[in-house]
Amino acid sequence: MILEVCLTLLLIGLIIKATKRPSNFPPGPKGLPLVGYLPFLSSWDPQYPHKAMKKMSEVYGPVVGFFMGPSQIVISVCGHEAVKEALLNEDLNGRPYFAIAVARSFGEQLGVVFVTGQFWQEQRRFIMRHLRDLGFGKTSIEDQMMGELGDLIKDIENKCQSNLKRIVDFKGIFQVSVINILWAIIAGERFQRNDPKFQQLLTANELIFRAGNIVRGSIPIPALVLKHFRFVREFIGIKTELIEPIHKFIQGTIEDHQHRNLAEEDADNFIDVYLKEMNKQKADNPSTNFTNKQLISTITDLFSAGSESTSGSIGFAIIHLIRDQEAQHKMQMELDQVCGEYFPTLNHRSSLPYTEAVLMEAQRCSSIAPLTVPHFAVKATTIQGYTIPKDSVVMLNLDAVFTDSKYWDNPEVFRPERHLNEDGTKVIKSDHFYPFGLGKRMCLGDSLAKNTYFLFTAALIKKFRFESVPNEPLPSLDPTNGFTLGYQGFKAVNIKYYESKVLRLAMASIFSCNKLVPFYTMKKMSKVYGPVVGFFMGPSQTIISVCSHEAIKEALLNEDLNGRPYSAVALARAFGEKLGIMFVTGQFWQEQRRFTMRHLRDLGFGKTSIEDQMMGELGDLIKDIEIKSERFQRNDPKFQQLLTANELIFRAGNIVRGSIPIPALVLKHFRFVRDFIGLKTELIEPIQKFIQGTIEDHQHRNLTEEDADNFIDVYLKEMNKQNADNPSTNFTNKQLISTITDLFSAGAESTSGSIGFAIIHLVRDQEVQHKMQMELDQVCGEFFPTLNHRSSLPYTEAVLMEAQRCSSIAPLTVPHYAVKATTIQGYTIPKDSVVMLNLDAVFKDPKYWDNPEIFRPERHLNEDGTKVIKNDHFYPFGLGKRFCLGESLAKNTYFLFTAALIKKFRFEPVPNEPLPSLEPINGFTLGYQGFKAVVTPRSSMIFELCLTVVLIGLIIKVTQRPKNFPPGPRGLPLVGYLPFYPSWDPQYPHKGMKKMSDVYGPVVGTYMGPTQPIISVCSHEAIKEAMLNDDLNGRPELAIMTARTFGEKLGIMFATGQFWQEQRRFTLRHLRDLGFGKTSIEDQMMAEVGDLIKDIENKSQSDPGRTVDFKGIFQVSVINILWAIIAGERFQRHDPKFQELLNANELFFRTGKIFRGVVPIPGSLLKRFRFLREFIGIKDELIEPIQKFIQNTIEEHQLQNLSEDDEAGDFIDVYLKEMNKQKAENPSTNFTEKQLISTITDLFGAGSESTSGSIGFAIIHLTRDQQVQQKMQMELDQVCGEFFPTLNHRSSLPYTEAVLMEAQRCSTIAPLTPPHYAIKDTKLQGYSIPKGSLISLNLYAVFQDSKYWKDPEIFRPERHLNDDGTKVIKSDHFNPFGLGKRMCLGESLAKNTYFLFTAALIKKFRFEPVPNEPLPSLDPTNGFTLGYQGFKAVVTPRS
Repeated sequence: MILEVCLTLLLIGLIIKATKRPSNFPPGPKGLPLVGYLPFLSSWDPQYPHKAMKKMSEVYGPVVGFFMGPSQIVISVCGHEAVKEALLNEDLNGRPYFAIAVARSFGEQLGVVFVTGQFWQEQRRFIMRHLRDLGFGKTSIEDQMMGELGDLIKDIENKCQSNLKRIVDFKGIFQVSVINILWAIIAGERFQRNDPKFQQLLTANELIFRAGNIVRGSIPIPALVLKHFRFVREFIGIKTELIEPIHKFIQGTIEDHQHRNLAEEDADNFIDVYLKEMNKQKADNPSTNFTNKQLISTITDLFSAGSESTSGSIGFAIIHLIRDQEAQHKMQMELDQVCGEYFPTLNHRSSLPYTEAVLMEAQRCSSIAPLTVPHFAVKATTIQGYTIPKDSVVMLNLDAVFTDSKYWDNPEVFRPERHLNEDGTKVIKSDHFYPFGLGKRMCLGDSLAKNTYFLFTAALIKKFRFESVPNEPLPSLDPTNGFTLGYQGFKAVNIKYYESKVLRLAMASIFSCNKLVPFYTMKKMSKVYGPVVGFFMGPSQTIISVCSHEAIKEALLNEDLNGRPYSAVALARAFGEKLGIMFVTGQFWQEQRRFTMRHLRDLGFGKTSIEDQMMGELGDLIKDIEIKSERFQRNDPKFQQLLTANELIFRAGNIVRGSIPIPALVLKHFRFVRDFIGLKTELIEPIQKFIQGTIEDHQHRNLTEEDADNFIDVYLKEMNKQNADNPSTNFTNKQLISTITDLFSAGAESTSGSIGFAIIHLVRDQEVQHKMQMELDQVCGEFFPTLNHRSSLPYTEAVLMEAQRCSSIAPLTVPHYAVKATTIQGYTIPKDSVVMLNLDAVFKDPKYWDNPEIFRPERHLNEDGTKVIKNDHFYPFGLGKRFCLGESLAKNTYFLFTAALIKKFRFEPVPNEPLPSLEPINGFTLGYQGFKAVVTPRSSMIFELCLTVVLIGLIIKVTQRPKNFPPGPRGLPLVGYLPFYPSWDPQYPHKGMKKMSDVYGPVVGTYMGPTQPIISVCSHEAIKEAMLNDDLNGRPELAIMTARTFGEKLGIMFATGQFWQEQRRFTLRHLRDLGFGKTSIEDQMMAEVGDLIKDIENKSQSDPGRTVDFKGIFQVSVINILWAIIAGERFQRHDPKFQELLNANELFFRTGKIFRGVVPIPGSLLKRFRFLREFIGIKDELIEPIQKFIQNTIEEHQLQNLSEDDEAGDFIDVYLKEMNKQKAENPSTNFTEKQLISTITDLFGAGSESTSGSIGFAIIHLTRDQQVQQKMQMELDQVCGEFFPTLNHRSSLPYTEAVLMEAQRCSTIAPLTPPHYAIKDTKLQGYSIPKGSLISLNLYAVFQDSKYWKDPEIFRPERHLNDDGTKVIKSDHFNPFGLGKRMCLGESLAKNTYFLFTAALIKKFRFEPVPNEPLPSLDPTNGFTLGYQGFKAVVTPRS
């Protein structure tokens, strides 16, 4: 106890020290020790810091001060006057030590954007002068801009023409053009649009900007900590691995310039100018600031700013104009009138006021840099009269100025006219619009950026009409976050502005509808025409597409289909002849396959004798992964070139087009035909040449018969022997090269691709990876798995099979060929037909695989998971005589490599990046997309010894987990994982938890605060197990809960143990006696229904359009039913006092933050620090009036002095009698007045929220879906006639019941149950749950799980009915009121009320959307529970 007191005093002392502020410091929120206000900043806006700062300014004023970290002062400035004053204050012209800036300039303060003092003035002056001399921002560079613009327009036209619907993807499309303008000034050269090296640089630069966080980046973190702790770098958004290639590229360009030795007058670009100055300065002063590092850092600043700001502005402008077709049309009319047939130039600019206004408005509405680069107080100064201490970081919020309703009318509306005079002929410059800043720190690229932005946007709008893609949402204006804001990748329909709308007919292949994935198209065709589909490719080539298991198996075993077609691609890789073994046929194929198979087996092909060699290669691979961060190149560059060539051959190809019989003469002379079928002859030749060289090396050895220990030697001996007997033998040098080409190609593609897809699946499904690792550890111990272990690793084998099923490398077999007329499934297959067998269609057929799109290894195991089940519908290597000859080798390699990698490493997704994609890259086979993963050796975690003992201790403490603890993300000292929860979903915790479960599995373990385990549970099986586990029936002692019950654990919802059982039993028994959930209370319910209907009718009649506002309309009726049971009285609908109580209760639920409420904060701290109460959502001023109202009601009952014999007419009377009785016998009884108030508070809160919310969402769903509403009304009319529905009707209204269930499923009021608590150590899904863990059960995740609900996002009541719609089907996966002893005690009353009210309203009225307004939103309002947004509807009485 003494230790706890000392620790509390120490913590209070630290808090007082951390919250102590300088004199006259700007107002603002307080923080915590060490971390300051950092964990709480996201509470204002979880995604965008500039919006959070604006919300803070609405509370504290335009200048807000707080601490970030233990001592760093941050000043947030939001008003125009304050921002302008700060921008023009030279004492604030410094730059802070900005970790992200230093990381991108060699650990020093270099460049021009993030430097300060004399160094900055000197460098900026030099840079500005010479960039201007080189044309920076002048009209002299306009010709180059127009050249880049023409290139961009050509690229867009090509993309349009390649798509029948003229849909263009604009992700990253503007960056190359913008950068080329800048690069011409910097380096005197330009890039090709599709240069892969340059695209990598742009991608790296984009990722740097998107990963960053400008506020976190301002925290002064020591370089030593940044260097050694990756999670700290990730927290502030530093990606050093992305910065290095940019530096390396710039360094290479500088070195090219240094080798030129240009004369003074030849310096025509910035690099040359700077190098000359650098050489000159070094001769006079060796310690000059003009250095190579400074040049690289300056170019990095210019490169980064140029690729982000202007291209982002263009992107947002195009999005605004797609969304506002009227503004686009007006802009085009002005451009046509002023520019005629020509593109706009800078000379036109002054004559294009509307165009200029559009560009300004797009920048105002969608600011790329809502916060300026952080400023820094070089000495103590003032802003708006507040003292700004020296070394403060000052964040200036331009977005707050640009969206301030004081200066802009309806600032959220895109309206270019606000920048024009009354007659629209002149642009008005507003003092409140300065997107490039003011003062000495304004953007140095201002003029170039403005000119580029104008020329590009205006020319694109002049050239094209941009329209939204039909049947898709409008392009989003929600920006992607980071150091700056970017536009989301969007698609648009692009039509040449002067092009007619007449559709142009063009010839297209049968697969043009899905040219990237022919097997998808074949599968779609099979759904229309059946499993065997026939069509013609070209004038005469018959193609047979086969998609079902029975048909494919028949075809594979039919020897008449064992031929191979004349394939241009196959011939090209075999010297124009039918050679090798994969694409040949007849006696030749049989002879060569037999010889190849026999000798490859003798050499160990597919046998365990080759296992040692496999393990050697595996060790080399593991070593390469372990040191991947230190080296990037493989050892043999020549061999890497071959692998790359082989990969490009496979990726460029198209297996269907390659089957078209095209004459060799046409292929030889027409490159576009070769491109069409994917033939890359320039890639085949180096492979053949390499193999030829290897064969020649073997020929020079002159080995004896017994020395032949490899296939080449064996083949050469056979070739020599055959040539001696038969000069026209099939055993030739060309045949050997072609055979090796077949083996080389297949080996490099198939197995490596399978391994890649398996790793991706396991990165995406952490639970499966964890189970696989547990099995490998249990069976193999400390050793790598071997082939002998294979039979003892059923789960591992099942994972590998499932990865091959879900992500088939060869979805189509190599084309078969009918050597004579035959049949498949009774259909005649003509001789010479090409037969395409679609294995993917079998592997994804729901007839054979339940939920085939889901990755579930268990489908390949028996019930107890101890044995692999071989499925007749799974044959990835084919069947019959044409099955893959390398099957055994491929299986062994696939098993050994994948199992060993998973045994050795933990593969996790890269934080803040999308999961690795399972979308394949196309070609002759399918390949996996290059992906990144966080790879951690599973042996141990080694901490660097450079940090202080205290920091190491804290990190170990927070990252140390109990044995067999559920998988989940780690956190930070003191705060745990709390600051990172919003990164999964910034608004809704239940959605964030569901996303976490997609990565880590259905049971996820994290820590909230320093020691509180939080277990997130998301699957049906796990939730059901948890609900029925009595060891998890506790409730945690949380501040948010005890705040509403006098600081004690009272009431029934959040109580626990014997106390809870006693109070729940008493409450439930007596509420039932009083009619709780019984039909005896139905008359009162119907009276309240009548009162509600009368209120709605009055509102409808008082509005000319019969529009009714439904905000809060249902609560009074629902509460009155409950209040009659509790207190024996009801409220008038418009009683102002009662309305205040309802509003207080609503605000309490809406302002609460269910996840922050679980942070274990001592009551003494909560009482003293208001900001902590606000952080977790405690509103004392909302709780007290409810408690006072209930207290007054109890006192009124007490004044009645009911005797023991008097009948108790309501719950309060019953409880008071029991309380008096218990107190007479036991003064320390649990039946107290506080407990009564707390119990009623629980009932009052739950009653006013849950049922009224369910009714509201149901009405919204029915307003949005008129067809469902009409069907429900028809059923109600048929069953109930002229009367309102009653509880007796309920069993005869299956469709109505299904609608109510579906509304609860789609829009659950309580997506998370009240938190459960582990009262002792227990288990959940096999994981250990420590005593004291807080368990969060996610019902939403079950109700939206596609495993149980087809298309779960769609509102479809029929899913709850049997086939003929006459009976409701109760699903095990639908339990909105919970299960077990903690299920909702008001379930029966809630169900009855929900049914009677909703059914009666739909029977009485027709609810329709308000014309010319959006449909009522289904997006819920957040809080402890979810509520419906206030909505309006047109309400018409039904005759």
